[in-house]
Amino acid sequence: MMATVEARPMKINWKRVVFAAIWSELLFYALWVTNALTARYTGPSRLFLIAAIFEILIPFFLGGLWVARKIESRFILHGVLVGILANILLAIVVALILLSQHASPRDLNIFFGFLLMAMKIIGAVAGSYVGGKRTKLEIQPSRHTLTNDGGSTSEN
Repeated sequence: MMATVEARPMKINWKRVVFAAIWSELLFYALWVTNALTARYTGPSRLFLIAAIFEILIPFFLGGLWVARKIESRFILHGVLVGILANILLAIVVALILLSQHASPRDLNIFFGFLLMAMKIIGAVAGSYVGGKRTKLEIQPSRHTLTNDGGSTSEN
């Protein structure tokens, strides 16, 4: 006799995903503007490039970490969705800049654009993975019990 498996609908917490993507993107822009203004007055350097990497990864890591706090499963999926939604927001901002005729498509470096998009997704996935591990650790009960004499025993 075969066991039947119930198909559960995939529960995605869209409110948390959208909120995390928007706030991660806003934090990214705040860090980017600060870094760009600093580089403008001090001149670009290796420190500027290192800071650029962290200003991409950290906001999306935090967004992924936050989105994984209150969910029970599909942590990686939620992180990927945060990164993809943030990239959609980036595409809208770029389109608005191009439509306002302040920049031409030649001003945009395609390679660094794709690198930026990939790093956003990687940061959000890493954050949601770590958040998922933390959530699983908090949910799992301890397998050790205390005895009356102060020692502990392990259950199998």
